[in-house]
Amino acid sequence: MAFIYVGSSPAAQVTIKNSPIFGKLDPPAVQKMGIQVLRRTAAGVMESVKFIDVDTHIDWLSAHPSNGCIYACGGASVFAFRTSADGSLTPVGCRRDGCGNAAHMDVSADGGWLLVANYPDSTITSLPILADGSVGPAADSKHHAPIKGTVFPELHADLADRQECSHPHQIRFSPGGARWALVCDL
Repeated sequence: MAFIYVGSSPAAQVTIKNSPIFGKLDPPAVQKMGIQVLRRTAAGVMESVKFIDVDTHIDWLSAHPSNGCIYACGGASVFAFRTSADGSLTPVGCRRDGCGNAAHMDVSADGGWLLVANYPDSTITSLPILADGSVGPAADSKHHAPIKGTVFPELHADLADRQECSHPHQIRFSPGGARWALVCDL
């Protein structure tokens, strides 16, 4: 039986005026914060199993290749959870330092590292995954900034809130290993 874990993003897409769906949907009356657990049936139907409350919205989830943990980021934190046969999650730890407000993260193929792209902080961070599945203190963090002396054209007024600095939006280990990582900037 396969389980699907879904992070609880805030209702921003329906409340921000320049969003493609602004005004097309009403914001939900209650916004849950945490992880929705779904079960995929033999017929492919996704059934709700339970909701795991977390003290923030979860923006991204990544699975470890072998230790049975999933990692969730949100609210300037990275959470580690151990999965169970019934789909439930048991907290293993939470790292709040050096994580920024992550937009994306990736676990290395060997399961030893977690890379985090911090959209609003303009940083990328490398965190070790410890033997118990928890996340250790940041091993390194780099401010994702242009090369000194770079001259940018005039900012487009409609995108000024996203062009004023770097915004790492995704980080991925190279396919087939951790030889290098790829980072895209919005």
